Amino acid sequence: MKLPFTKPKQRRQPSPFQRRLRPRANRSDNLLKKRKLAKIKDILSKILEQKRLIYSVSGFILLVVFFLVSGYLLTSDYFSVKRLEFIGNTSVSDKVLQDNLNQIVGTNIFLLRGNVVKTQLTNNQIYFQNIQIKKFLPDKLIITLQERQPSMTIINFTGSYLIDDQGNVIEVIDQGIINFSSSDIDIIKGFGDPNGDYVQARMKTDLDITPDPENPADANETFDFSTYSLSEKLATLEQIRSELMGKASEIHSRFAQAASRSDYAALPRIYEYSNELYNVNDQVNLSKLELTREARTYFSANQSLIIERITWEGPYLAKFNFTNGKTILFGTNRNISEQIEDYIVINEQLRLNGKDFSIIDLSSKKVSVK
Repeated sequence: MKLPFTKPKQRRQPSPFQRRLRPRANRSDNLLKKRKLAKIKDILSKILEQKRLIYSVSGFILLVVFFLVSGYLLTSDYFSVKRLEFIGNTSVSDKVLQDNLNQIVGTNIFLLRGNVVKTQLTNNQIYFQNIQIKKFLPDKLIITLQERQPSMTIINFTGSYLIDDQGNVIEVIDQGIINFSSSDIDIIKGFGDPNGDYVQARMKTDLDITPDPENPADANETFDFSTYSLSEKLATLEQIRSELMGKASEIHSRFAQAASRSDYAALPRIYEYSNELYNVNDQVNLSKLELTREARTYFSANQSLIIERITWEGPYLAKFNFTNGKTILFGTNRNISEQIEDYIVINEQLRLNGKDFSIIDLSSKKVSVK
């Protein structure tokens, strides 16, 4: 069914009078809006000013309170350090540590710096490798100490000494003054000179040639050192060395007995041909110490050779004597891993060839086998 035709309504056009009134109405509305916005801005600015004032007063009050509280905390005797508690110390008593820290007792706990406590302890005691400090209000410090642990005993011609893993001397077990000359020590190490004055003097003594005080030149005419063969000089040098080695062994034994009576008798020992007089906190030769430690670790795992004695014969040489009579020499001039690898290869070759060794010198790249 077809709907009847309806004519669309036409929008009525405003009259001229209405068109004249509309701009005035718009201007009035805009004016009202501006007044409202100005009033709102004024109210907001007053609120912000009030907030600023409140914040300023509050901040000032808080600042005053902060200074008052800080002054009380930093000056009140209530927060002065009065109690010290130590944890982990076995070598040093609490009383000794307390005496070392007398200077910090009475210091304000908030102003006390941990580094001051650590410095005070390490300057007076050498047993600690790590120190931790915790503060407990109002007046207590708990100090946790990690002590240096001795790892080896060094025995030389001046005494027996405990050292830690870093080579620091942490205790002198026993000490004495032994007057070995530098030439005596060279002879003991096997570096003696067959043409040295000491060999000549010993030959004269053995021949009972004593100079006449009035005519000392007669003795030189009677004894002509140049006429003696090298083998005779070497024999005399070996005799001197044998006697010096006997004295050195006695000295080492004396200081070793002192080490055996200490609380660390079971520690591995290193014997040293040296007059070095060590004091607490001195450091031994780190190169030799590291070499010795690694070689000892290897042979401890290899049960075919049991270490009997370790000797530092010089600044670069470490000698390992084993219970089966064998000797191996290591040197600091080469990497210890390379030296151990050379030993493994040589030992295996000797085993395959049905041979054995008495001495292996690994201290240089040109390995010597006897």
